[in-house]
Amino acid sequence: MGHVNIMRLVAPLLVVAILVSGLVVLDYTVPADIKRDEHRGLTTRYYRDYFEPAIRIRVPGTSSRAITISRVYFWALNGSLIDLGRYRSVGGVIKIPKGKIVEVYGEVAEYVKREGLDPDSVGLGLVILNSIHMEDGVYTNIIMPPLRIGLASKPEVSIEVTSSQKSIKIRGIEDVRKDVASSLGVEPEKVVVELASETAFTRFINLLNTGRVEEYCYYTGGPNYGRVICYEWRLDKTYGSFSNVDIPLAMAIAQWPDKFGYFDLSAVLIASEQAGISIGIAPTFAIGSYGSVSYEIPGLSWTAYSQQSANFNLGAGFRPYRDFNSPSILYVGFKGNATIGLFKEYLCVYPDLGTPTCSYLGVDANATIARPFKLNLDNSIGVIGAAPLPNTEHYLVKTYQILKDNNWFGSWKYVGPGNVRINSTIISAELNTIPLLSGSIAIGAIIFALLKATPPAWAIALLCISIGATVQRVSQQFMFIQVVFDVNDGKLVAYRYINSPYFYKYQDGSYKIGGVYVETW
Repeated sequence: MGHVNIMRLVAPLLVVAILVSGLVVLDYTVPADIKRDEHRGLTTRYYRDYFEPAIRIRVPGTSSRAITISRVYFWALNGSLIDLGRYRSVGGVIKIPKGKIVEVYGEVAEYVKREGLDPDSVGLGLVILNSIHMEDGVYTNIIMPPLRIGLASKPEVSIEVTSSQKSIKIRGIEDVRKDVASSLGVEPEKVVVELASETAFTRFINLLNTGRVEEYCYYTGGPNYGRVICYEWRLDKTYGSFSNVDIPLAMAIAQWPDKFGYFDLSAVLIASEQAGISIGIAPTFAIGSYGSVSYEIPGLSWTAYSQQSANFNLGAGFRPYRDFNSPSILYVGFKGNATIGLFKEYLCVYPDLGTPTCSYLGVDANATIARPFKLNLDNSIGVIGAAPLPNTEHYLVKTYQILKDNNWFGSWKYVGPGNVRINSTIISAELNTIPLLSGSIAIGAIIFALLKATPPAWAIALLCISIGATVQRVSQQFMFIQVVFDVNDGKLVAYRYINSPYFYKYQDGSYKIGGVYVETW
């Protein structure tokens, strides 16, 4: 009888324990979002995860057997690209532990707090270069999610990133065989390449044969049985960078001052958490080998989520022979930082012992990235200026020349006397592009101008990147960049604006970059 009574007491407790356990599991399996950000096909959600905090990336078209090698880089406050490590994932979800990410974002969070900003009002992009090994070959997928600084710095917060950016196939399986044969100095027909299988048995066999588990992607047979290989990205170098330099948002090149009554330049970039409007800077990447290059915008290098981090509203009027006396470049913009990173993909063959032998394959991923000088964009870092065109040493004069020489301006339009307006809204409609890509900033061209160098062929597509609202449509109260000029009586003027010579893949489509850099003649 005592036994029955005890069971009557214990049974309800067991039921409660099971229910509570179920709730805990449910909370972990379907965690509630702390925050969720949408950027046209690039979704980032933050949730508490005390079990295994990580960044988890969902890439479309990845098979359940895929093995991905991810290289992760962070653009630090000192301007360097910091290597946060190499990570291996299996299946359709790429997983990167939070450890080093917490460390670097934590340092930035402290800086942002000292500047009086909410760390979660600003997002900084993490450069993630993925080599995806599948049954039919190797694909690359590069993503740059803008992680909110405060949430990224918390150890207990996991981040899930879903991207609609499609992967690029860079090596078919026959190409892999040839790469391996060339690396090992044998005939291609003697090499068998098979995607490594992720089972307990194969992990054990691989460990016995190679002494390694964590690196393998393809398993090679034939005379090289037991060798394991992986394709992986590595930073080669930063080509150039700058800090605290004037970056024009609206620019007018006035070749004949006597034709004009005035120029008015203005720029508005305001983020609003309540309205769901964020302002971002979209980096440009050129991915591939010579003759086969894909131009992409894989995410955002900097994002403002609230008015505290983006509240920019600046304008200026210029009158000929009062504000400038000769052909000049007139501009309104902000102080900013930028860099160009050069990444290379390698085939690495892992021996039984020692370090791997890695061979460069001729596949590159070069990127131009930028952000405001203070991490928040407001009038305190706004700039207004005029650079006389005869001054060939001024970097903005060289910037203009680089853009013109490399066909970054569109076709000419002709107008007679009267008022002419060119703005981001008009450009977005005329080029059928999105607001994010209708505010060009000539970051790459400025870097080459400061270096006093001619841009090489691989850099032509990286001369401009964009700044703008990350939504499909935006009111002019949040984003509006404009150049207005008045043509004097009896005068005829030709003008044109930034119209990229390339289309760029961004999440769900391909778009041109347009910008309110207006050349007049």
